[in-house]
Amino acid sequence: MVVARDQAMVVQRRTMAMLLTRLVLATLFAVWVVWNFVPLEQLQSFTAPPAAEIRFSHSVEQHYKFSGHNDGGSLSEEMELGWKKKEIIDSLRSGSDTSSRVVSSGSPCSGRAIYIYKLPERFNRAILEQCGTFLPWFSMCDYFTNSGMGVPVQSSSSSVLAPAGKWFQTNQYALDVLFHQRLLHYPCLTDSPEEASLFYVPYYAGLDVLRYHYTNETLEQKNELGLEVMDLLKRQQWWWRRNGRDHLLVMGKITWDFRRNNETMWGNTLLKMAEFENMTKLLLERDPFEPNEIAVPHPTYFHPSSDSDISTWISRIASSSRDNLVSFAGMPRDPEHLRTHLINQCKDRPDRCKLLACSGNLCDSPEPTMELFLSSQFCMQPPGDSATRRSVFDSLIAGCIPVLFDADTAYFQYAWHLPEDSSSYSVFVSASDVKRRRVDVVDVVEHISPRQRLLMRRKIIEEIVPGLLYAQPGTRLLKYRDAFDTTIARLLQRGK
Repeated sequence: MVVARDQAMVVQRRTMAMLLTRLVLATLFAVWVVWNFVPLEQLQSFTAPPAAEIRFSHSVEQHYKFSGHNDGGSLSEEMELGWKKKEIIDSLRSGSDTSSRVVSSGSPCSGRAIYIYKLPERFNRAILEQCGTFLPWFSMCDYFTNSGMGVPVQSSSSSVLAPAGKWFQTNQYALDVLFHQRLLHYPCLTDSPEEASLFYVPYYAGLDVLRYHYTNETLEQKNELGLEVMDLLKRQQWWWRRNGRDHLLVMGKITWDFRRNNETMWGNTLLKMAEFENMTKLLLERDPFEPNEIAVPHPTYFHPSSDSDISTWISRIASSSRDNLVSFAGMPRDPEHLRTHLINQCKDRPDRCKLLACSGNLCDSPEPTMELFLSSQFCMQPPGDSATRRSVFDSLIAGCIPVLFDADTAYFQYAWHLPEDSSSYSVFVSASDVKRRRVDVVDVVEHISPRQRLLMRRKIIEEIVPGLLYAQPGTRLLKYRDAFDTTIARLLQRGK
C-alpha cells in the first residue's frame, strides 16, 4: 500500500511538473508574440469590452497552417519552429537597409558587376512565346508585353491613377520577364565573369512552371528545363567559385509551385532538389525555413519612369481623403473560410467597412481596387491561395494600412522591403479568432488611435512605397530606390 501510494505521488508530481513546464512555455511564447507583433500604443489604448475577447496575439495553429509544418507537434516544438523562422528572417535582414532613398557612394561599379549567362532561347524567350496557352481559358500575352509590364491602362477622365501613362495591366507572375528586362539596362553589367560579383541565370522558371499547371505533362517533363539549366551551370568554373551561392535565379511564383508533393499534379520539384539548394532564388513567396530563398514584392500596376513620377504618386496618396475606416476587396469562398467571415463582418458594419465584391473581371484592372484602397484607412488582407497575396502590395502603395491574419503573409517574407517592426506599418489579427467569432476586425481598428494611424500611414508613404514599385526598364532613379534597386543592392551585399 505504501509503495503504491508513493508511486501515485511520483506520477502526480511528474504530471504537475509537465503542466507547469507547458504553462511557462506558453507564457514565454505569448510574451514573444506581443513583443514582435503588438504595438505598445494599441495595447495601451485598447478598451474593448471583455465579451469581445479581442486578442492581438498570433495563434500557433494559424501560424503554421500555410507553412505546412504543423503536424500535431507539441507547443514546445511549434515554438522552436517559430524561433527558427525568426532566426532565418533576421539573418536575411541583418545589415539590410529598407530605406527607399538613394545614398551616394564612391566608384559607381566597384563591387557591383553582374554577369548575365547567355542561355539558349528555349530557357526564356521560347517559353514566353507560349503565353497564349499558359491558361486554357484566355491568352496571357497582353500581360507580358512592354517588357513584362503589360498593356497600358486606358484611364478614364476621372481616373484615380496618377500620373497618367504609368499604369499597366501587369500580371502578378510577370517578375521573370520584368526583372530580366531591368537587368539588361543595369549600368554595371560585365562581359567578364571573373569581374562579376553576381551571376544572373535568365531561365524563366516561374513561367516554365506556369505553362504546365493545366496540362497533363509528366513530372519529368516539368522538371526538364530546370535540370538542363543546372547541368549547364555545373559545367561552368564560375559556379564552383562559391558553389552557386552568387548565382541568381528569378522564379516569379511562390515556392510551393516548385515543391510538388505526391498528393498533387501541380508544379514541379526543382526546389526539393539538392542541386538548387545553395543557389540564390527570388520568389514571390519563400519557404520561411529556407535561407537561400528571398521573397520580393509582387509586381503592381504602377511602373514609374522617373523620380518625379514617384513623387507625384506619393503626393496623391498622402492627400487622399480616406472616408472608409476599413475595406475588403475579394469574393467569399466556403462558409468557414476566413474571407467569408471577413466579408460578413464588413456587411454587418456598412457605415465603417467598404466591400468590393470582385465578381467577374472587376478586380482585374487597377482602377476599382486602387480607388477603394485610396479611400480606406485600413485594408483587410487575408491570405490568398497561399499565405501571400498581391493585394497586400496594391494596398500598401495606395497608403492603406494592411490588416494581416497570417505572419507568413509578410512578416517572415520580405526582409529587404518591409521594416522589421511590423507594427509600424500593419495590424495583426489572429485568423483563428476571427473564424471562432472571438474578434471583430472593425472593432480592432476602431480602437487604434488617430495618432497611431497617422504614424503608420506616414511610415508607409514616406519609407515603404518607393521600395515596392518596379520602375520601367531603362529608368535611372536618382532620388529613390525601387524594388529592383533594393534587391540588387542587397544581393550584392549578401555576396560579399
